[in-house]
Amino acid sequence: MKKNTKLFLFCLIVVVCLGAMAIGVFVAQNKPIALDTKVTPLPADALAAEDYKEAYPLQYDSYLDNNLVDTEESYADSGGVYGGTFEKHSHFEPQPYLPTLFNGMGFSVEYNEDRGHTYTIEDVKAITTERTKSGASCTYCKSSHIPDLLEKYGDDFYLMSFDEAISQMPDAITCADCHDPETMELRITRPALVEAFERQGKDINEATNEEMRTLVCAQCHVEYYFASGTKKVTFPWDKGVKMEDVYDYYQEIGFSDFTHGITGGDMLKMQHPDYELFVNSTHYENGVSCADCHMPYMVEDGVKYSSHWWTSPLKTAEASCLQCHSDNTAEEMTERVIYTQDRVWEIQDLAGKTIEQTISDIKAAEDSGSADSATIDEAKELHRKAQAFWDWIAAENSRGFHNSQDAMNTLAKAIDFAHQASEKATSSY
Repeated sequence: MKKNTKLFLFCLIVVVCLGAMAIGVFVAQNKPIALDTKVTPLPADALAAEDYKEAYPLQYDSYLDNNLVDTEESYADSGGVYGGTFEKHSHFEPQPYLPTLFNGMGFSVEYNEDRGHTYTIEDVKAITTERTKSGASCTYCKSSHIPDLLEKYGDDFYLMSFDEAISQMPDAITCADCHDPETMELRITRPALVEAFERQGKDINEATNEEMRTLVCAQCHVEYYFASGTKKVTFPWDKGVKMEDVYDYYQEIGFSDFTHGITGGDMLKMQHPDYELFVNSTHYENGVSCADCHMPYMVEDGVKYSSHWWTSPLKTAEASCLQCHSDNTAEEMTERVIYTQDRVWEIQDLAGKTIEQTISDIKAAEDSGSADSATIDEAKELHRKAQAFWDWIAAENSRGFHNSQDAMNTLAKAIDFAHQASEKATSSY
């Protein structure tokens, strides 16, 4: 009996010791991670990224990753095939119909894939003069100096020449575009977003911090136009942010971006409606912000911080996707994204080719010399609508992934409008 008791006690001691060791290992491997919430007040005029380097080294180091530039091969190797921060990469290569669709404006001469946010000044200085004719307004989202210039010149800023404005912008996009240097709170620095909210009866000051993690991106990643006469940057959201709403708004005010060089029709050129497409998406409705995917939390030396490498989430899929999609692997999520983008690209490319044919049909009708003018005008209006709907997705940066259902629906409508335009043109003579 004593022997059994001793054996029992020995086993109990062993179990307790092993358990203690296991707990020690678990705690060591799962030590608490501290979220970097420190705030170091900086001068209000801290506009250069370097101004934040010492106070926020982790965020600054990740910001420098925006300088990385892909080759097509290196980006494909990381799982992506659509977009990225490429060296001079023309959209004309995969879409040879673009010069025809944009005939009459600068995008028919040059249309390159954009690079990272740190290249905004360098790249905008390098674009063809055909695209700088719009003046200072096209620099609106290129530099952290814009708020100061707007305060200094008021609305006269928009009437400046491109060269006059860009010469006063030594820095590209930096921390100051989204953060108050003194408090580091998220802030809106572009008045067009505030004004767009006001015209819809909304107060952007009531936005929560989580909403601000999307709205700071919506300052620039949106569709906009330069108001007639003043050239002031304006968001066309008075009727809503869906493509149909925006098109109806442009129709109501009689706005066009350019006259088509082949058909003579009044045309629209969409910018990059990332925010508008994202609204009403599955992710948006579930409370996901832009920053959740494009600025995921990273951990370094036991410190958790928000990455400031603004890039495709496919490059940080484990941190960007698996926080919510924990039942999947990064590879599975990447495959799903690419599958969705493949489907959108197929329809987008078909729509582009269909619109190219529409332009040819309208030209043939006008060249015939016997076309009914009223019917041709109807064809031109349908062409305008088809191309605007196509461009809503073509100019957007996610290849439709921000809201794939809406993207496919919008492209389907573009194809339908293009077919209607061709039928009008061919029946006019």
